[in-house]
Amino acid sequence: MNKKFKKFLLLMLMLLVISIIAPRTINAEETSVSIKEANKLIERWLSSEQVDQIELKALDDKEYNQEIFKIRSGSNDSIIIEGTSTSSLLMGWNWYMKYEANTNISINGKNIDSSKKLPQPKEEIVKHASVENRYALNDTDEGYNDPYADW
Repeated sequence: MNKKFKKFLLLMLMLLVISIIAPRTINAEETSVSIKEANKLIERWLSSEQVDQIELKALDDKEYNQEIFKIRSGSNDSIIIEGTSTSSLLMGWNWYMKYEANTNISINGKNIDSSKKLPQPKEEIVKHASVENRYALNDTDEGYNDPYADW
């Protein structure tokens, strides 16, 4: 091999290594919390009176080394749910509905009394993501849930 070709191969190898180990740049769309989109989902499941009780807020994700949500009581019977991402906001809402409001929301339906006000959390709740990466559904979804899905 000639010297120019060896230098070229070495340069390509270095670029490959750098691309693998370099930190990934994340654009603003990936890190922003979409409160509007989270509210749209909540509006599909709750009565308008209950939706008015939920107040969603974004947490600065630079302050935390993993996704987090916080739930606390607000003024005028509101429930404040804060999260570092849209998914953590919705995980916080789901956690609140399951453990504080004692309801069940799943792909198969819901068990929510839409005539009742939502209860206030007894104390502030803080939960961190238990895994680094999450994704929707899994390899057993087709057998367990898909037969009941109406989408």
